[in-house]
Amino acid sequence: MADRCSDLFLAGIVVMAGAPTWLGVGLAVLTLLLEGTRSTAQAAGMTGPGTVTVWERPSRVILAVIASVWAAAAWWWGLSDDATRTWLTVIAGIGVLLAATGLIQLLVAVARQTRDRPA
Repeated sequence: MADRCSDLFLAGIVVMAGAPTWLGVGLAVLTLLLEGTRSTAQAAGMTGPGTVTVWERPSRVILAVIASVWAAAAWWWGLSDDATRTWLTVIAGIGVLLAATGLIQLLVAVARQTRDRPA
């Protein structure tokens, strides 16, 4: 439960830095889907984490740090709110793409492992 809360906090950091809320929600939902799929597959007998995806915790932390540093730098340099929001939208969009890619990677790994298991 604490891990999932920290995942939501990382998505919240990106939104608090200035990314659109809908992208933050997408980031949170995809992350929770990925981790929920992993834990359900492990409970069903999948060995190990299934696969290491592009959207593991280090990637999530790095994205939150990049968003935070960018927001602070934009404030320091006196960039307009529109320019800051544009870049944070790009950063959050990259996160959503990575999260979707990671979910697909995990679903493929789960399908491979569970297909070979006897019923």
